[in-house]
Amino acid sequence: MAKFVQNENESPEVDLKNLTVRLSGMGMDKEIKDVIPGKKSKNYKVASEEEETKEDTAEDETDELIEDYGAEDASDEVIEENASDTDEFDEAESEEVESFFEKRAAERNLTLEKVEELENEMSSSEPSQVKKLTKIKAEEKVTKEKKKVKFDAVTVAGILIALAALCAGIFYIINSMNTVSSLGLTEKDYREKYLNTQYYKSILSHGFALLPPTYRDESSTNVSEGQYFDAMIDNDLKIPLYVTGIEVKGGKLLKMLRFYALVDSEEQINATLQIMGSYLVPLDEKLESQKAYEKICNAYSMSISSTERAVIYKDKGYAFSVSYNNINGYGMLVLDIIPESEADSYVFQDVI
Repeated sequence: MAKFVQNENESPEVDLKNLTVRLSGMGMDKEIKDVIPGKKSKNYKVASEEEETKEDTAEDETDELIEDYGAEDASDEVIEENASDTDEFDEAESEEVESFFEKRAAERNLTLEKVEELENEMSSSEPSQVKKLTKIKAEEKVTKEKKKVKFDAVTVAGILIALAALCAGIFYIINSMNTVSSLGLTEKDYREKYLNTQYYKSILSHGFALLPPTYRDESSTNVSEGQYFDAMIDNDLKIPLYVTGIEVKGGKLLKMLRFYALVDSEEQINATLQIMGSYLVPLDEKLESQKAYEKICNAYSMSISSTERAVIYKDKGYAFSVSYNNINGYGMLVLDIIPESEADSYVFQDVI
C-alpha cells in the first residue's frame, strides 16, 4: 500500500521502490517563484524597463500638454491616461498569475491521479503475486517432503541391510565356533565306500580289507579333539599296515585318517604306495585307480625332496601328505588325510 507524506516542495515526489509519495507543502519551490508573473525575473526586469520608458514618455507628453493646454488641464489628462495604463497592466498581470496557478493545480491533480492509479494497480496485482508465492512455497514443501520420504526409505533400507549383515556375521561366527571341519563322512561310510571301489577289488586277492575299528578309552586321549579309533589291515604280503583316525565328537564324522606301515626296504615302500592309492578313492568316487596311485607317488616325492617332514597336497575337499618318517624308533611310510580347510595349518605329528 502506497504511503502519503507531506513534502516541502510544490510538486509531489513518487518513490516506486518503497511505495511512498511526498505531497506538496504550503510553500513554493524557488524555481516556481522565479517564473510567476509579476515576480523578480528577467521578464520582470524587462517590464520595469518598459515602465520607465513609458514614464519618460509620459513626462515628455506632460510637458507638451502643459505647453499646449496649461498646467491644470494637462495634469488631469496625464493622470487619467496613466490610470488607464496601470489598470490595463494590473489586469493583464492578474490574469497571467491566475492562469499559471490554474495550470499548476491541474498538473498537481494529474500527478495525484497517476499516483492513485499506480497504487490501485499494485494493490490489484498483490493477490496474484501472493498466490504465485504461495504456490511456489507449496511446491517447495512437497519437494522437500518427497526428498525426506525418499531419504527415510533409503535410511531404513540401509539399516535393515546392516542389521541383516550383522546377524549373518554373528550366525557365521557362532556356527564356525560350534562346527568342526571334517571329511564329510563317518568311519562306517568311508569303510563301505572303500570296499566297493574298483581299486580295492583289484587287490582283494591279497587282503587289505578294512574291518570295524576299536575305539580308544577317552581317558587316555584328548577328548576335545574327538573320538580316536584304531584298526589293523591284514594282508598276504606281510606288510604291517595300520589305520588310526579321529571322529568329531557327537557328529561321528571323520576329522582325520592316518595309514602307516612299518617298512624297511625299497621294495616294501613301493608296494605300500600302491596299496595307499586305494585310500583316496572313497573321498572322490570319480578318481580312477591309476590317477590315485600317481597322486600318492607325487605327494611322496614332494615330501622326500623337501626339508620339511611332510608336504601337504590339497585336493577336492580334502588334503593329504605321504612321507617317510621315523616314529618311536621305527621307520614308517605315513599317509595323512585331513579336511582341505586345515591344510594350511598342517604339521606332521609323531603321535600314532
